[in-house]
Amino acid sequence: MPSMKSINSRRGGGGTPITSSLISSYSLWKYLLLGTFIVLASLSFHLIHQVFPNSSSSNRNNNHSDYQSGESFSNNIVLVTNEEDTPPNAVHIVTNATKELQRQNINEEKSHHTVVENTKLPATITATNTTKTLPSSPKKREEESLVINISPNYLQHLQSLGPFPKKLHILFPHKDYYKQHPSLPFVQHSILRFMELNPTWNVTIYNDADMDGIIERAARDDMISMEEMRLLLGNETLSAAHPVERADLARMLIIWYHGGMYVDADALINPKQFDKVFLPTIKMCLPIYLDINFAQSILCSSPKNQLYLEMIKQMSKRRMTSNKGGPLERRDGWATTNALFSMGPPLFNHVIFDLVFGNSHVSGHGDIPGIEDTMRVLQEEASGVIATGQFHDGCHSFLADPFEGCKDWERGELYKLYNMSGWTKAVKRRWGLAT
Repeated sequence: MPSMKSINSRRGGGGTPITSSLISSYSLWKYLLLGTFIVLASLSFHLIHQVFPNSSSSNRNNNHSDYQSGESFSNNIVLVTNEEDTPPNAVHIVTNATKELQRQNINEEKSHHTVVENTKLPATITATNTTKTLPSSPKKREEESLVINISPNYLQHLQSLGPFPKKLHILFPHKDYYKQHPSLPFVQHSILRFMELNPTWNVTIYNDADMDGIIERAARDDMISMEEMRLLLGNETLSAAHPVERADLARMLIIWYHGGMYVDADALINPKQFDKVFLPTIKMCLPIYLDINFAQSILCSSPKNQLYLEMIKQMSKRRMTSNKGGPLERRDGWATTNALFSMGPPLFNHVIFDLVFGNSHVSGHGDIPGIEDTMRVLQEEASGVIATGQFHDGCHSFLADPFEGCKDWERGELYKLYNMSGWTKAVKRRWGLAT
């Protein structure tokens, strides 16, 4: 083992010779190098810890705090990219400062983000001052955020309408179905229950001939063109349009002309007393279906509501001009399933948001974010004019209040008696898309 003097002399460049063996010298150098490495590693770790004191804990908690650490746009507003990032039970309200951002986001149809504000705000919603949104759903949502401002002009229009008439309208191929099969549970707990609980209401059932008759009237009144009427009803050389397409138009015309309440036959389950719903000041209804959109299966209004006139016009526009400027393509009279559906609930919701809320960005396709908040705004700011509610199931909806022994009665037995089935498969078969 060399003496410290020997080593120090060598390191200092002195002339004292090294008297240890070569092997012993090598062992000492090895230990010195190892010690130096340990000291340097310790200094490096200390330096890193000073510069990045929370790096490890930040990474560990990142998955639970994305909604707090996202890209910031304004005060406490972040961009949330999926449902897991959304704080539970968050109230999502976006102030006027971010409305322009929302409008830009709405136009980006490929994006599915939701703007979220984490600060607590008062529960009261002032539709003219705030924009309210809900967390995005795992289901498809096309629009990013939802501007909820009830149009004062539209409210004034509603208030100018006449009284809401006590009329129930139903479309069904067989007008006397409830007389032929009064013992069926579905019949007992739908139309017959309605008649029992609402004896002062007038109930009208329209078969296919009645439905076509009101479409003919619309053509005579120049609400639709004669060419459109021929495409819908057919003639000696043209096959008629699918009953679903004709029914979607007929229901709008019925409410425009006559007012009252239209309900799909299979949606009229466990109905309640409606004199308690349609108070003297009520002019229309806008119920929602689950947390998806405004229901097209239930329409209520005083006659001559501009919403239904606009819907009729927009349906005509799609029917007559959406195929490269010309009428929809048809196969033996029937348009495609996509075309038929696009003139139903999606278009209806688009027109509602455009006319009632002044938001033309809502396409109506897919789930509409914030639809439940929209319902609450109607309840809080227009309850004296617009009736609303939410379908949860056949015992809890705009039409039905829960009661002991209530069941969600199925239509299947009745439909089987009249050889009725779903329409989409039949349309696809006609287009050669299904067997």
